[in-house]
Amino acid sequence: DRKIRFTEASLTRVHAQMSVRDELLNQRLRYVDDHGSVNYVELVLTANTFNDLMNRMIGAQQVAASDRKLLGELAVERATFDQTNADLTIQRTQVVALLQQLQATEADLEKNVNTQKAAMAAAVQLEAQLAKQYQQVQAQRAAIDAQVAQLQLQYEAAAQKAGGGTGQFEWPEPACGFSCISQGYGCVTFYLEIYDPNCPYPHRIHTGIDIAAAYHSPIVAADTGVIYFYPGSIGYGNMILMIHGNGYSTVYGHLAGYAGGLSSGQIVARGDLIGYEGSTGWSTGPHLHFEIRVNNDPRNPCIWLGC
Repeated sequence: DRKIRFTEASLTRVHAQMSVRDELLNQRLRYVDDHGSVNYVELVLTANTFNDLMNRMIGAQQVAASDRKLLGELAVERATFDQTNADLTIQRTQVVALLQQLQATEADLEKNVNTQKAAMAAAVQLEAQLAKQYQQVQAQRAAIDAQVAQLQLQYEAAAQKAGGGTGQFEWPEPACGFSCISQGYGCVTFYLEIYDPNCPYPHRIHTGIDIAAAYHSPIVAADTGVIYFYPGSIGYGNMILMIHGNGYSTVYGHLAGYAGGLSSGQIVARGDLIGYEGSTGWSTGPHLHFEIRVNNDPRNPCIWLGC
């Protein structure tokens, strides 16, 4: 911008000089038009003396030299004016291009700012939703845990009398072995898992093992016991709880559905079909979430299963 102002000032100055010289040239042309150009023959014939002739000749030569100088200076100033004007046009074009680029950059920045604001708003909203869902999941888990304690008191004797509670468990998904464990027992980063202060941030623990076989693969009872159904829970989805006796219980989560002919409170033998693998509740794909609990405290199932 300063360069353009400087060029414009220079252009104004040159134009003023040209105007002065144009006026001088016009005055000279008007004089010639009125009196005619220098006639050297007339100078010779009208001279009174030789000195008069020489003075007239010198004066005529000085006038001619002045005319040539005026024309030369005017030509130089016109060339300077034209070049300065061309430079000014280029500078203005460059400034317009820079302004357009600046406007485009500002538009991109504004767009990015708006995108970031929208992303932050979405993140805040998602965090609020997750916090609400976490509270719901934990409240439901607490309710289930409380009910498990009651069911153990209610069914422990019956389950143990039926042969459960020996501490011996079989693999709950016969269609797929240890190689299908997709998530082991222990500390994880998944936000909706159970809080455990002994785990590193975010202090979450996976309280069982995940077994990922084909969708709708059969699930069997890991031990003899009393079965209890929890359809449609938030975290575990379609879930089964079994009370086996001697403080042992097992959990089967994310089921697609339950085996027919079964009802809560019924005795089920080890190895009997109880349901089918699915992806209900908080699940990222078909799998069985399997837990072994001792006095309602989740333990690593691999301790008993040998995985």
